[in-house]
This record gives sequence, structure tokens and C-alpha cells, in this order.
Amino acid sequence: MVALHKLGRYSEAIEAYNRAIKLNPNSADAWSNLGAAKWEVGQLDQAINAMEKALQIQPNLPNAKNLRQQARQKLGR
Repeated sequence: MVALHKLGRYSEAIEAYNRAIKLNPNSADAWSNLGAAKWEVGQLDQAINAMEKALQIQPNLPNAKNLRQQARQKLGR
């Protein structure tokens, strides 16, 4: 999954992260990675939602906090 993301294959990565979340909805990493991939394809509202879910599970996840803040700033929130 992460390999797809790193290769810029965001649509495939998003599908893989969604499958991972279906298997384990309490995976903060899967939610955070989904949010990062959504960020990359410009789906900022969905990125924020995924990051917030990751932070509900693991409140001190630095990547999720940073990307959520960046997405909010980009959207003017």
C-alpha cells in the first residue's frame, strides 16, 4: 500500500487503504495514509476527515496533525 503511494499511484493506494480500513477500522496508520493519499489527489475535505479519524484513534499521530492543518489552511478554515 505505502509502496503504491510512494510511487505516485494514488488511486490504487486509496483503494488499498480503504480495504485495510474495512479489515481493521481502528488502524490509525491506515486512516492517516488514506488522508495523505487523498491530499495528494486534491480531495482535501476527505483528507481532513480521514486525518480526524486517525487522530480519534491515536491523538498524537504527528503526520495526521500536520496534514490536517495544511488541508484546513488550504481550504481557508
